[in-house]
Amino acid sequence: MGKTLKIKKRNGRVVASGWNDHHFVVTRNESKEVGTRVLLPYQSPDHENLSIP
Repeated sequence: MGKTLKIKKRNGRVVASGWNDHHFVVTRNESKEVGTRVLLPYQSPDHENLSIP
């Protein structure tokens, strides 16, 4: 599925096609949508018992 995923702008312009496209990146939004958020590193709540790293 990710190999055929197309990322489009609101005007319909395709900016990336699939995971391996060099334009498929995470970046700042062009304008603020809701508010400021800080991303924190993921930590499994119980990695020893759940087998989730």
